[in-house]
Amino acid sequence: MGTVTLNPTLAHANFGAPATPDFPMSSLSLRASLGIGRSEQELWPIIDFDSNTKVFPQENAVVGKLRPLRIISFTQPHESGISFTPHSIPEDALVRGIICRLQELLQIRPVASAQFLWNRLNIRCDEVDFYSALSYCGYIFHDGPWKGALIRFDVDPRLDPVYRKYQTIYLPINYDPIIFGADGTLNLLVGFPAHRPAHRHCHLFDGQTITAGVQSWQLCDVTDDQLSRVISTENFRTAACDTTGYFFNGTWAKLCEIMYDKLICLRDSSPLPIDDYEKLLSIPDEYKHHGKVDRIRYGFKFGEGDTQKNAFLRRAILVRIKTLEH
Repeated sequence: MGTVTLNPTLAHANFGAPATPDFPMSSLSLRASLGIGRSEQELWPIIDFDSNTKVFPQENAVVGKLRPLRIISFTQPHESGISFTPHSIPEDALVRGIICRLQELLQIRPVASAQFLWNRLNIRCDEVDFYSALSYCGYIFHDGPWKGALIRFDVDPRLDPVYRKYQTIYLPINYDPIIFGADGTLNLLVGFPAHRPAHRHCHLFDGQTITAGVQSWQLCDVTDDQLSRVISTENFRTAACDTTGYFFNGTWAKLCEIMYDKLICLRDSSPLPIDDYEKLLSIPDEYKHHGKVDRIRYGFKFGEGDTQKNAFLRRAILVRIKTLEH
């Protein structure tokens, strides 16, 4: 019988820890070893870190089943912050199988959101087993540009701009409408055309549909054309800061405000003002204020041709830029 090997990346080469052992395939549960995935018809949960606290949502899970994740601050020095040794490998065969799969995924994407990992896991398991396996594969920042993403133990995204595409963007939106039926009773069974239930691709944002409950994305998962052009700028920082990572203030402000407006329009089934967004892309990536009121139009004339949407979004972008100044 063959063996399943945990990736030795977590071992002595980086952390002075002994290499992790091989597991005989027979010790894995059938569903883990066969990699049987979930169907689209099953209830697909939203998997994420608690974006408002430093606590991973394992505290509400089965007591004693989970090991704590390594959670550090963005400002914690590399030397002391990431010199971790992985936990002793658990006895639970299913969790072992999940660990193997997570390590495979982290070789492909060394910084990955919990939702991406869940969507690509392809092993039938519950959330408790999934959470339990995460702490054996990486650590997280509780703040900063990669907040809430699992980072492979041997990777520090603060050291190389190549990791900017894995930064996370958090845009909370209310998805709880209050709608009363004709008889005056509250109607909780309402469907909206642009809304999709959680599914295998719900970690992506394509600018056309949304998944209620998904509040954060990695930049590499933003496939909307206009937003992708903002993200793919070649004008970026060489050293990451704690607010915008490797991006300058103008880039980050454009990304946040335009994406947020798209999310609101999709939630409300309103037309997307694509032309208005396009005009806003001309705001510089590295923005510098010009007095109290910015009257530079970057190639566009004043007044005529401006819509209310364009004017208010431009204002929102400039206000956000000021909040990003150090």
